[in-house]
Amino acid sequence: MARIRPFRALRYNPLGIAMVTAPPFDCISPELRDDLYHLHPHNVVRLILGRDEHGDNDSVNKYTRAADLMAKWQRTGILKRDPEPALYFYQQEFEAEGEPYLQEGVLARVGIEEFGTGKVFPHEETMDGVRADRMRLIRATRANLSPIFAVYPDPKNVVPELFHEVIHCQPLVQTVDADGVVHRLFSSSDTGLAEHVAAAMADKPIFIADGHHRYETAQAYRRTLTEKGVQVDRDHPADSVLMLCVSMQHPGLTIQPVHRILHGLPNLVTERLREVSERHFVWTEFTGAEATSPRLAEHLAGAPQHSFGLWARDTAKAFLLTLKDPKVMDELAADKSKAWRKLDVAILERVLLRKDLPETVEGAEETLRLTYVHLAQQAFDAVHEDGADAAVVMRPLPVRSLEDVATADERMPAKSTYFYPKALSGLVFNPLD
Repeated sequence: MARIRPFRALRYNPLGIAMVTAPPFDCISPELRDDLYHLHPHNVVRLILGRDEHGDNDSVNKYTRAADLMAKWQRTGILKRDPEPALYFYQQEFEAEGEPYLQEGVLARVGIEEFGTGKVFPHEETMDGVRADRMRLIRATRANLSPIFAVYPDPKNVVPELFHEVIHCQPLVQTVDADGVVHRLFSSSDTGLAEHVAAAMADKPIFIADGHHRYETAQAYRRTLTEKGVQVDRDHPADSVLMLCVSMQHPGLTIQPVHRILHGLPNLVTERLREVSERHFVWTEFTGAEATSPRLAEHLAGAPQHSFGLWARDTAKAFLLTLKDPKVMDELAADKSKAWRKLDVAILERVLLRKDLPETVEGAEETLRLTYVHLAQQAFDAVHEDGADAAVVMRPLPVRSLEDVATADERMPAKSTYFYPKALSGLVFNPLD
Protein backbone atom coordinates (compact mmCIF):
# COMPACT_ATOMS: atom_id res chain seq x y z
CA MET A 1 0.00 0.00 0.00
CA ALA A 2 1.06 3.62 -0.43
CA ARG A 3 2.60 4.83 2.85
CA ILE A 4 2.04 8.57 3.34
CA ARG A 5 3.81 10.17 6.29
CA PRO A 6 4.33 13.65 7.72
CA PHE A 7 7.91 14.84 8.21
CA ARG A 8 9.94 17.66 9.71
CA ALA A 9 10.89 19.63 6.62
CA LEU A 10 14.06 21.62 6.33
CA ARG A 11 13.02 25.02 4.94
CA TYR A 12 14.43 28.40 4.02
CA ASN A 13 13.64 31.43 6.08
CA PRO A 14 10.62 32.57 4.04
CA LEU A 15 11.91 36.13 3.68
CA GLY A 16 12.96 36.59 0.06
CA ILE A 17 11.83 33.08 -0.93
CA ALA A 18 11.48 34.12 -4.58
CA MET A 19 15.23 34.74 -4.67
CA VAL A 20 16.21 31.27 -3.52
CA THR A 21 13.79 28.85 -5.24
CA ALA A 22 14.25 27.38 -8.72
CA PRO A 23 12.62 25.00 -11.19
CA PRO A 24 13.51 21.29 -11.05
CA PHE A 25 17.10 20.57 -12.08
CA ASP A 26 16.13 19.07 -15.45
CA CYS A 27 14.27 22.26 -16.43
CA ILE A 28 17.32 24.49 -15.85
CA SER A 29 19.41 25.46 -18.88
CA PRO A 30 23.08 26.45 -18.46
CA GLU A 31 22.04 30.07 -18.99
CA LEU A 32 19.32 29.90 -16.35
CA ARG A 33 21.70 28.23 -13.93
CA ASP A 34 24.11 31.16 -14.28
CA ASP A 35 21.25 33.61 -13.76
CA LEU A 36 20.14 31.79 -10.60
CA TYR A 37 23.73 31.72 -9.30
CA HIS A 38 23.86 35.49 -9.65
CA LEU A 39 20.33 36.04 -8.34
CA HIS A 40 21.19 35.10 -4.76
CA PRO A 41 24.12 33.39 -2.99
CA HIS A 42 21.66 31.04 -1.24
CA ASN A 43 19.69 30.01 -4.32
CA VAL A 44 18.84 26.31 -4.31
CA VAL A 45 20.45 25.86 -7.73
CA ARG A 46 23.79 25.72 -5.89
CA LEU A 47 22.52 22.52 -4.27
CA ILE A 48 20.52 20.82 -7.02
CA LEU A 49 22.64 21.73 -10.06
CA GLY A 50 26.01 23.04 -8.97
CA ARG A 51 28.68 24.11 -11.42
CA ASP A 52 31.90 22.25 -12.11
CA GLU A 53 34.97 24.24 -11.15
CA HIS A 54 38.62 24.13 -12.12
CA GLY A 55 40.54 21.68 -9.99
CA ASP A 56 37.56 19.52 -9.04
CA ASN A 57 38.39 15.95 -8.08
CA ASP A 58 36.82 13.01 -6.25
CA SER A 59 37.17 14.79 -2.91
CA VAL A 60 36.18 18.32 -3.88
CA ASN A 61 33.44 18.84 -6.43
CA LYS A 62 29.93 20.21 -6.95
CA TYR A 63 28.45 17.43 -4.83
CA THR A 64 30.68 18.03 -1.83
CA ARG A 65 30.11 21.77 -2.20
CA ALA A 66 26.35 21.15 -2.06
CA ALA A 67 26.78 19.16 1.15
CA ASP A 68 29.03 21.84 2.66
CA LEU A 69 26.55 24.56 1.77
CA MET A 70 23.65 22.66 3.32
CA ALA A 71 25.59 22.21 6.53
CA LYS A 72 26.69 25.86 6.58
CA TRP A 73 23.19 27.18 5.86
CA GLN A 74 21.80 25.11 8.73
CA ARG A 75 24.49 26.35 11.13
CA THR A 76 23.81 29.96 10.21
CA GLY A 77 20.01 29.68 10.30
CA ILE A 78 19.41 30.13 6.59
CA LEU A 79 17.79 26.69 6.64
CA LYS A 80 15.75 25.60 9.64
CA ARG A 81 14.07 22.34 10.54
CA ASP A 82 10.36 22.59 11.31
CA PRO A 83 9.72 21.71 14.97
CA GLU A 84 7.02 19.09 14.37
CA PRO A 85 6.25 16.51 11.68
CA ALA A 86 3.75 17.94 9.24
CA LEU A 87 2.03 17.39 5.93
CA TYR A 88 2.45 20.29 3.52
CA PHE A 89 -0.39 21.45 1.29
CA TYR A 90 0.84 23.00 -1.95
CA GLN A 91 -1.20 25.26 -4.23
CA GLN A 92 -0.19 26.52 -7.68
CA GLU A 93 -2.34 29.18 -9.30
CA PHE A 94 -1.70 29.77 -13.00
CA GLU A 95 -3.15 30.35 -16.46
CA ALA A 96 -3.10 27.99 -19.44
CA GLU A 97 -4.41 29.10 -22.82
CA GLY A 98 -6.04 32.08 -21.14
CA GLU A 99 -7.96 30.01 -18.57
CA PRO A 100 -7.29 30.18 -14.80
CA TYR A 101 -6.32 27.02 -12.93
CA LEU A 102 -5.55 26.05 -9.35
CA GLN A 103 -3.59 22.86 -8.79
CA GLU A 104 -3.42 21.41 -5.28
CA GLY A 105 -1.48 18.54 -3.77
CA VAL A 106 0.11 17.20 -0.63
CA LEU A 107 3.86 17.14 0.00
CA ALA A 108 4.78 14.19 2.16
CA ARG A 109 7.18 11.36 2.69
CA VAL A 110 5.99 8.40 0.62
CA GLY A 111 7.32 4.91 1.27
CA ILE A 112 9.71 3.68 -1.42
CA GLU A 113 8.78 0.53 -3.33
CA GLU A 114 10.68 -1.43 -5.92
CA PHE A 115 8.80 -1.28 -9.22
CA GLY A 116 6.57 -4.26 -9.79
CA THR A 117 6.16 -5.01 -6.09
CA GLY A 118 3.59 -2.48 -4.91
CA LYS A 119 1.56 0.59 -5.73
CA VAL A 120 4.13 2.95 -7.29
CA PHE A 121 4.39 2.94 -11.08
CA PRO A 122 6.80 4.70 -13.48
CA HIS A 123 5.82 5.73 -16.99
CA GLU A 124 9.03 7.04 -18.62
CA GLU A 125 12.48 5.64 -19.31
CA THR A 126 15.51 7.00 -17.45
CA MET A 127 19.16 7.57 -18.39
CA ASP A 128 22.18 6.08 -16.66
CA GLY A 129 24.14 9.34 -16.62
CA VAL A 130 21.40 11.31 -14.92
CA ARG A 131 20.83 8.56 -12.34
CA ALA A 132 24.55 8.51 -11.53
CA ASP A 133 24.56 12.31 -11.12
CA ARG A 134 21.56 12.28 -8.78
CA MET A 135 23.08 9.39 -6.82
CA ARG A 136 26.28 11.32 -6.12
CA LEU A 137 24.17 14.27 -4.97
CA ILE A 138 21.93 12.31 -2.59
CA ARG A 139 24.92 10.49 -1.09
CA ALA A 140 26.68 13.80 -0.45
CA THR A 141 23.75 15.78 0.92
CA ARG A 142 21.74 12.91 2.46
CA ALA A 143 18.50 14.70 1.57
CA ASN A 144 15.75 14.87 -1.02
CA LEU A 145 16.25 18.38 -2.38
CA SER A 146 13.28 18.44 -4.78
CA PRO A 147 9.94 16.65 -4.68
CA ILE A 148 8.93 13.96 -7.10
CA PHE A 149 5.63 14.84 -8.77
CA ALA A 150 3.08 12.01 -8.78
CA VAL A 151 -0.61 11.55 -9.51
CA TYR A 152 -3.10 9.13 -8.02
CA PRO A 153 -6.82 8.37 -8.57
CA ASP A 154 -9.10 10.32 -6.25
CA PRO A 155 -12.43 10.86 -8.07
CA LYS A 156 -13.94 12.82 -5.17
CA ASN A 157 -10.73 14.75 -4.41
CA VAL A 158 -10.94 13.59 -0.81
CA VAL A 159 -7.40 14.61 0.13
CA PRO A 160 -7.64 18.26 -1.00
CA GLU A 161 -10.98 18.54 0.76
CA LEU A 162 -9.44 17.25 3.99
CA PHE A 163 -6.93 20.07 3.86
CA HIS A 164 -9.58 22.63 3.01
CA GLU A 165 -11.28 21.75 6.28
CA VAL A 166 -8.23 22.47 8.43
CA ILE A 167 -6.18 25.08 6.53
CA HIS A 168 -7.54 28.48 7.56
CA CYS A 169 -4.31 30.39 8.05
CA GLN A 170 -1.95 32.40 5.92
CA PRO A 171 0.49 30.30 3.89
CA LEU A 172 3.95 29.60 5.23
CA VAL A 173 5.29 30.71 1.86
CA GLN A 174 3.83 32.54 -1.09
CA THR A 175 5.81 33.49 -4.17
CA VAL A 176 5.44 34.09 -7.90
CA ASP A 177 7.85 32.45 -10.34
CA ALA A 178 9.17 33.75 -13.67
CA ASP A 179 6.19 32.24 -15.53
CA GLY A 180 3.67 34.05 -13.36
CA VAL A 181 2.68 30.94 -11.39
CA VAL A 182 1.66 31.72 -7.80
CA HIS A 183 3.01 29.12 -5.35
CA ARG A 184 1.55 28.76 -1.84
CA LEU A 185 2.71 26.38 0.86
CA PHE A 186 0.68 25.51 3.97
CA SER A 187 1.45 23.02 6.71
CA SER A 188 -0.50 21.03 9.24
CA SER A 189 0.92 19.03 12.13
CA ASP A 190 -2.56 17.75 13.02
CA THR A 191 -2.09 14.03 13.63
CA GLY A 192 -5.74 13.36 12.88
CA LEU A 193 -5.39 14.95 9.44
CA ALA A 194 -2.26 12.92 8.76
CA GLU A 195 -4.08 9.71 9.66
CA HIS A 196 -7.06 10.57 7.44
CA VAL A 197 -4.81 11.45 4.47
CA ALA A 198 -2.80 8.26 4.92
CA ALA A 199 -5.99 6.21 5.09
CA ALA A 200 -7.49 7.93 2.04
CA MET A 201 -4.39 7.15 -0.04
CA ALA A 202 -3.48 3.76 1.40
CA ASP A 203 -5.08 1.71 -1.36
CA LYS A 204 -4.36 4.14 -4.19
CA PRO A 205 -1.82 3.45 -6.92
CA ILE A 206 0.69 6.27 -7.39
CA PHE A 207 1.98 7.14 -10.86
CA ILE A 208 5.23 9.05 -11.18
CA ALA A 209 4.64 12.03 -13.45
CA ASP A 210 7.96 13.91 -13.06
CA GLY A 211 11.05 12.80 -11.21
CA HIS A 212 11.72 9.25 -12.40
CA HIS A 213 15.48 9.71 -12.00
CA ARG A 214 15.04 10.97 -8.44
CA TYR A 215 12.76 8.09 -7.51
CA GLU A 216 15.13 5.47 -8.92
CA THR A 217 17.98 7.22 -7.11
CA ALA A 218 16.03 7.02 -3.84
CA GLN A 219 15.52 3.29 -4.45
CA ALA A 220 19.25 2.83 -5.10
CA TYR A 221 20.22 4.92 -2.07
CA ARG A 222 18.08 2.75 0.19
CA ARG A 223 19.69 -0.39 -1.27
CA THR A 224 23.14 1.10 -0.73
CA LEU A 225 22.46 1.72 2.96
CA THR A 226 21.09 -1.78 3.39
CA GLU A 227 24.18 -3.26 1.74
CA LYS A 228 26.30 -1.35 4.24
CA GLY A 229 24.43 -2.98 7.10
CA VAL A 230 22.17 -0.06 7.97
CA GLN A 231 18.76 -1.20 9.14
CA VAL A 232 16.43 0.75 6.88
CA ASP A 233 13.07 -0.09 8.39
CA ARG A 234 9.82 1.77 7.83
CA ASP A 235 10.77 4.40 10.38
CA HIS A 236 14.08 5.22 8.69
CA PRO A 237 13.90 8.43 6.61
CA ALA A 238 15.66 6.73 3.68
CA ASP A 239 12.76 4.28 3.41
CA SER A 240 10.68 7.18 2.06
CA VAL A 241 11.07 9.88 -0.54
CA LEU A 242 9.76 13.45 -0.81
CA MET A 243 6.77 13.48 -3.14
CA LEU A 244 4.06 15.89 -4.27
CA CYS A 245 0.85 13.89 -4.77
CA VAL A 246 -1.94 15.37 -6.89
CA SER A 247 -5.29 13.80 -7.65
CA MET A 248 -5.68 12.68 -11.25
CA GLN A 249 -9.21 14.10 -11.14
CA HIS A 250 -8.24 17.48 -9.70
CA PRO A 251 -9.53 20.22 -12.03
CA GLY A 252 -6.20 22.01 -11.82
CA LEU A 253 -4.11 19.10 -13.11
CA THR A 254 -2.72 20.13 -16.49
CA ILE A 255 -0.80 18.08 -19.05
CA GLN A 256 0.63 20.09 -21.92
CA PRO A 257 1.60 18.60 -25.30
CA VAL A 258 5.21 18.02 -26.23
CA HIS A 259 5.84 18.99 -29.85
CA ARG A 260 8.69 17.49 -31.87
CA ILE A 261 11.18 19.57 -33.87
CA LEU A 262 12.98 17.53 -36.56
CA HIS A 263 16.60 18.30 -37.47
CA GLY A 264 19.22 16.57 -39.60
CA LEU A 265 16.99 16.07 -42.66
CA PRO A 266 18.29 18.56 -45.26
CA ASN A 267 16.94 16.44 -48.12
CA LEU A 268 13.41 16.18 -46.76
CA VAL A 269 10.77 16.80 -49.46
CA THR A 270 7.29 17.06 -48.03
CA GLU A 271 5.51 15.76 -51.13
CA ARG A 272 7.74 12.70 -51.16
CA LEU A 273 6.95 12.04 -47.49
CA ARG A 274 3.28 12.41 -48.31
CA GLU A 275 3.51 9.88 -51.14
CA VAL A 276 5.25 7.34 -48.93
CA SER A 277 3.11 7.80 -45.83
CA GLU A 278 -0.34 7.99 -47.43
CA ARG A 279 -0.48 4.21 -47.05
CA HIS A 280 -0.73 4.90 -43.31
CA PHE A 281 -2.14 8.42 -42.94
CA VAL A 282 -4.84 10.62 -44.39
CA TRP A 283 -3.24 13.98 -45.22
CA THR A 284 -5.29 17.19 -44.97
CA GLU A 285 -3.55 20.35 -46.13
CA PHE A 286 -4.04 23.97 -45.09
CA THR A 287 -2.80 27.15 -46.74
CA GLY A 288 -2.63 30.82 -45.90
CA ALA A 289 -4.09 31.83 -42.56
CA GLU A 290 -5.31 28.26 -41.99
CA ALA A 291 -1.67 27.11 -41.90
CA THR A 292 -0.69 29.39 -39.03
CA SER A 293 -0.01 28.17 -35.54
CA PRO A 294 -3.32 29.13 -33.89
CA ARG A 295 -5.42 27.71 -36.71
CA LEU A 296 -3.51 24.43 -37.01
CA ALA A 297 -3.86 23.99 -33.25
CA GLU A 298 -7.62 24.46 -33.63
CA HIS A 299 -7.79 21.99 -36.52
CA LEU A 300 -5.83 19.47 -34.45
CA ALA A 301 -8.10 19.93 -31.42
CA GLY A 302 -11.13 18.95 -33.53
CA ALA A 303 -9.43 16.20 -35.53
CA PRO A 304 -10.21 12.47 -35.30
CA GLN A 305 -8.32 10.16 -32.97
CA HIS A 306 -4.61 9.55 -33.70
CA SER A 307 -3.94 12.82 -35.52
CA PHE A 308 -1.05 15.28 -35.39
CA GLY A 309 -0.02 18.43 -37.26
CA LEU A 310 3.00 18.95 -39.48
CA TRP A 311 4.98 21.90 -40.80
CA ALA A 312 8.02 21.45 -43.06
CA ARG A 313 10.74 23.81 -44.20
CA ASP A 314 10.16 23.33 -47.93
CA THR A 315 6.51 24.46 -47.94
CA ALA A 316 4.32 27.20 -46.50
CA LYS A 317 1.47 24.72 -46.11
CA ALA A 318 0.45 22.97 -42.91
CA PHE A 319 -0.83 19.43 -42.75
CA LEU A 320 -2.98 17.28 -40.53
CA LEU A 321 -2.06 13.59 -40.53
CA THR A 322 -4.61 11.06 -39.29
CA LEU A 323 -3.84 7.37 -38.92
CA LYS A 324 -5.97 5.27 -41.25
CA ASP A 325 -5.89 1.95 -39.42
CA PRO A 326 -4.62 1.53 -35.84
CA LYS A 327 -3.97 -2.15 -36.60
CA VAL A 328 -0.68 -1.16 -38.24
CA MET A 329 0.65 -0.75 -34.70
CA ASP A 330 -0.06 -4.43 -34.03
CA GLU A 331 2.68 -5.15 -36.57
CA LEU A 332 5.09 -2.28 -35.92
CA ALA A 333 4.80 -2.44 -32.11
CA ALA A 334 4.00 -6.10 -31.55
CA ASP A 335 6.31 -6.06 -28.52
CA LYS A 336 4.15 -3.49 -26.74
CA SER A 337 0.81 -3.56 -24.94
CA LYS A 338 -2.46 -2.38 -26.45
CA ALA A 339 -2.34 0.71 -24.20
CA TRP A 340 1.13 1.63 -25.51
CA ARG A 341 0.15 1.07 -29.14
CA LYS A 342 -2.73 3.55 -28.78
CA LEU A 343 -0.48 6.48 -27.81
CA ASP A 344 -0.15 9.23 -30.42
CA VAL A 345 3.54 9.62 -29.56
CA ALA A 346 4.04 5.89 -30.10
CA ILE A 347 2.26 6.02 -33.47
CA LEU A 348 4.41 8.98 -34.49
CA GLU A 349 7.57 7.16 -33.44
CA ARG A 350 6.89 3.73 -34.89
CA VAL A 351 4.93 4.61 -38.06
CA LEU A 352 6.04 8.01 -39.34
CA LEU A 353 9.55 8.39 -37.93
CA ARG A 354 10.79 4.81 -38.01
CA LYS A 355 8.86 3.44 -41.00
CA ASP A 356 7.88 6.18 -43.45
CA LEU A 357 10.60 8.78 -42.92
CA PRO A 358 13.57 6.44 -43.60
CA GLU A 359 11.93 5.45 -46.89
CA THR A 360 11.61 9.14 -47.73
CA VAL A 361 15.03 10.45 -46.71
CA GLU A 362 18.07 8.22 -47.15
CA GLY A 363 19.99 7.79 -43.91
CA ALA A 364 17.30 9.38 -41.76
CA GLU A 365 17.75 6.68 -39.12
CA GLU A 366 21.26 8.00 -38.43
CA THR A 367 20.80 11.73 -39.01
CA LEU A 368 17.41 12.50 -37.44
CA ARG A 369 17.65 14.54 -34.28
CA LEU A 370 14.68 15.65 -32.18
CA THR A 371 14.25 18.61 -29.88
CA TYR A 372 11.11 19.46 -27.95
CA VAL A 373 8.90 22.49 -27.28
CA HIS A 374 5.57 22.96 -25.51
CA LEU A 375 3.88 25.69 -27.55
CA ALA A 376 2.63 25.29 -31.13
CA GLN A 377 3.95 28.77 -31.94
CA GLN A 378 7.43 27.66 -30.89
CA ALA A 379 7.18 24.71 -33.29
CA PHE A 380 6.02 27.00 -36.11
CA ASP A 381 8.88 29.44 -35.47
CA ALA A 382 11.43 26.63 -35.33
CA VAL A 383 10.57 25.70 -38.91
CA HIS A 384 9.76 29.04 -40.53
CA GLU A 385 12.25 31.26 -38.71
CA ASP A 386 15.01 29.08 -37.27
CA GLY A 387 15.50 26.65 -40.16
CA ALA A 388 14.42 23.36 -38.59
CA ASP A 389 13.52 20.76 -41.18
CA ALA A 390 10.05 20.01 -39.83
CA ALA A 391 7.88 20.12 -36.74
CA VAL A 392 5.19 17.75 -35.53
CA VAL A 393 2.44 19.23 -33.36
CA MET A 394 0.95 16.84 -30.82
CA ARG A 395 -2.17 16.83 -28.67
CA PRO A 396 -1.78 16.56 -24.89
CA LEU A 397 -1.76 13.06 -23.53
CA PRO A 398 -4.86 12.10 -21.49
CA VAL A 399 -3.86 11.34 -17.91
CA ARG A 400 -5.69 8.02 -18.18
CA SER A 401 -3.15 6.91 -20.80
CA LEU A 402 -0.39 7.30 -18.22
CA GLU A 403 -2.29 5.02 -15.86
CA ASP A 404 -3.02 2.42 -18.56
CA VAL A 405 0.59 2.19 -19.75
CA ALA A 406 2.10 2.22 -16.27
CA THR A 407 -0.18 -0.53 -14.96
CA ALA A 408 0.76 -2.59 -18.04
CA ASP A 409 4.33 -2.45 -16.63
CA GLU A 410 5.56 -0.40 -19.58
CA ARG A 411 7.09 3.01 -20.11
CA MET A 412 6.13 5.60 -22.69
CA PRO A 413 8.40 6.99 -25.39
CA ALA A 414 10.63 9.82 -24.23
CA LYS A 415 8.98 13.22 -23.79
CA SER A 416 5.43 11.91 -23.92
CA THR A 417 4.12 14.16 -21.15
CA TYR A 418 4.74 17.63 -19.81
CA PHE A 419 3.01 18.32 -16.53
CA TYR A 420 2.62 22.03 -15.86
CA PRO A 421 3.38 23.86 -13.66
CA LYS A 422 6.45 22.29 -12.13
CA ALA A 423 6.91 22.04 -8.37
CA LEU A 424 9.49 24.54 -7.16
CA SER A 425 12.75 23.31 -5.71
CA GLY A 426 13.60 25.01 -2.43
CA LEU A 427 10.21 25.10 -0.74
CA VAL A 428 10.89 22.03 1.39
CA PHE A 429 13.80 19.62 1.79
CA ASN A 430 13.52 16.13 3.22
CA PRO A 431 16.55 15.16 5.34
CA LEU A 432 17.44 11.47 5.21
CA ASP A 433 19.49 11.28 8.42
